[in-house]
Amino acid sequence: MIHINGIDHINLEVPNLEETKKFYENIFGLEVKEDYEISTKDGKVRRFILIGISDKIMLCLYENKAVDLKTIPLNHIGVNVSNFDEAFEVAKKKEILDEKWGMIEYKYSRSFYILDPNGLGIEVSEKFGGGH
Repeated sequence: MIHINGIDHINLEVPNLEETKKFYENIFGLEVKEDYEISTKDGKVRRFILIGISDKIMLCLYENKAVDLKTIPLNHIGVNVSNFDEAFEVAKKKEILDEKWGMIEYKYSRSFYILDPNGLGIEVSEKFGGGH
């Protein structure tokens, strides 16, 4: 059996690397940990950014201008925050709330949803794992 400690990172191909980086820096305070180019086995050079908060969350971002995020089966990612009510007010003020979902009162927790610049949904939750 493989014993998981946690999710190490989430890898996202995005159509605009700079716009995506700025969003995650400005909204969640994520910090760029690595930013450089790598050569792939097919000889292409790709820039990637590893952005996050050490030991909490890491996103690995690659630019792919041709990516169609509507064809990717990832519906959303969830993040847990310590300042839920304040975070909700920030999302409203910055007009990034996903109005389709708004605020949802679950059995043990509350969540609201926002969209990143690529249309990826982000569930912001009051309690880790829905309170379980």
